[in-house]
Amino acid sequence: MMPRPAKASAGFTLFELLAVIIILGLLTGLAVLSVGDGGRDRQLEEQARRFISLVDLARQEVMLGGPELAVGVTRHGYHFLHEVEVEDGLTTWLPVDRDRQLRPRDLEPEDMELALRLEGVDVRLDYRPEQPDPHLYLYGTGEVTEFQLTLRDQRDPDRIRVVTGDMAGRLRLHTEAPDG
Repeated sequence: MMPRPAKASAGFTLFELLAVIIILGLLTGLAVLSVGDGGRDRQLEEQARRFISLVDLARQEVMLGGPELAVGVTRHGYHFLHEVEVEDGLTTWLPVDRDRQLRPRDLEPEDMELALRLEGVDVRLDYRPEQPDPHLYLYGTGEVTEFQLTLRDQRDPDRIRVVTGDMAGRLRLHTEAPDG
């Protein structure tokens, strides 16, 4: 009697398993890359919403009887400022140091930048001054300097978020530059 040939195995070959693993790796890589862009949009949105929340908090503090405040904007961040008398009748604006919520803020990640328009005029912003100039004034009546603040991704300049504020103190977030 002749020996019977062995039955063919019903499993996968090593080559087939490697091909499936490579395909899954490529698909996973593509999924991660596509989610990466959504992450940048999310970061811009998060920074813009944080700015709105903090300005609104500062505005409410002023409306409740606190001292008038201002916001000094730089290319990569912003500072909340209060007016301090330095000599007889001479005042200056200094960063708020008594309130942890209103501490100076830098944009994260660092490759985001700010651009500011006040009443329709572009403002030249410094990179990181020790003592920024006040730009947006928050008054006890709830009024705010009219402004348009653009947060831009330096790697993709078309990717922006725009925060606008009007004299009535209304702050709004836009995904593109508003008309006007």
